[in-house]
Amino acid sequence: MNKERLHTRLFWTFALASLLAGFGGQLVLALEPAAFAGTWFRQGWVLLAVHLTTLGFLVLLVMAVLTQFLPVLFGRPLYSLGLAAAGMAAFAVSALGFWIYLGFARFTWLGWLAGSGLLLGLFLYLLQAGLSLHGAVQQPMTRLTLASAGAYLALAALLGFLMAPGLSRSPVLPGNPLQTLALHAHLALFGFATLVVYAVSYQLLPMFNLAKGYPEWPGWTALVLAHAGLLAMIAARFSGLPSLWAWAALGLAGSALAYGMQVILLMRKALRQKRDASLWTFLQALASFYVAVGMGLRLALGGPAAPGFQAAYIWLLLFGWIGGVIFSQAQKIFYFLSWFDRFSSRIGRFRVPRAEALLWPGMARALAAFHLLATLLGLAGLLRADPGQLRLAGMAGCACFLSLGGLLIGCRVRGRAEPLSSPLPTAA
Repeated sequence: MNKERLHTRLFWTFALASLLAGFGGQLVLALEPAAFAGTWFRQGWVLLAVHLTTLGFLVLLVMAVLTQFLPVLFGRPLYSLGLAAAGMAAFAVSALGFWIYLGFARFTWLGWLAGSGLLLGLFLYLLQAGLSLHGAVQQPMTRLTLASAGAYLALAALLGFLMAPGLSRSPVLPGNPLQTLALHAHLALFGFATLVVYAVSYQLLPMFNLAKGYPEWPGWTALVLAHAGLLAMIAARFSGLPSLWAWAALGLAGSALAYGMQVILLMRKALRQKRDASLWTFLQALASFYVAVGMGLRLALGGPAAPGFQAAYIWLLLFGWIGGVIFSQAQKIFYFLSWFDRFSSRIGRFRVPRAEALLWPGMARALAAFHLLATLLGLAGLLRADPGQLRLAGMAGCACFLSLGGLLIGCRVRGRAEPLSSPLPTAA
């Protein structure tokens, strides 16, 4: 098997595994909604659902996508495809062990072993990503944003490992355990996931909308303010100065506004603006992002909040914002890579379909509708502590992943190549 084929096989294998993990996270919500309507951060089911979504869906899919796109973005081959594959495999197997540990709340040795394996897999993958980016000169804003995301992911993973003995009795993390949990969540969801969204959208939006000649200062501003906010949050956790939490929230809010400005300036230069289901899903995700930013400001500034307000805030960041962007852009990545894998070698000898023809429009519209429904139901259910609404949110979330899986399968079976020249029909 040549290296190009191995690249493709790795992507499809881990992309499918990530969709199954994301489906599992929503299935937990649908089957055990009462766990999410109580004291959410103490429930084992909640930890299982969150880590199925973050480790399995988010991190694993990002690994698979970057393995395929780093050479395209920066014009350099991966430093080591074998190192990337080993990192992803170790991470996936260890994540499975960690989910078993969370689901059964026993086998403490398995929790430590799986946590160590997660750190090892993450280290191997980040090592090859760093070596692949070393010396690259193209796309400096995207390159630095991705490097920052990798650093924050490593910090979030290390903090999670140190939290493993328990929030209230961890010997190496004294102080307020809820502040430790908040820092861990923000390093993962804003430091890693949101910065990856920034970096990837800076490339995919121009690629699929043919945008050129737009200014990049808002993107640089978004990166600087994200660093300022996250570093202020780290300082707030370990210095004990409560005022720094407000400054951290202001920095992250400013980063979100600057990112929105970058998207607007980029899309104004687009030569092809398709108002399709992918665009609507992306706009839904942006709306969730800004609502979540407003909720985060309210929490940081000490405003009154409902009992489920913090859980609703995390839901909007994780599923509404990050999940929505992934849903909107993954379908484009799927049909682009499917077209390249199936038809690129036949150009010149066969009449091949356009890449967009591999997309199943009806399934893409269903995905947008299910994402909106799940986001709203989850938000309302968490704020009202209503298990019935949360069950419906989990079911709609499962439908999102089934729809995305349908789009993936459709890209693999839709369209066909026909010979450029065919014999003339003979007379009867």
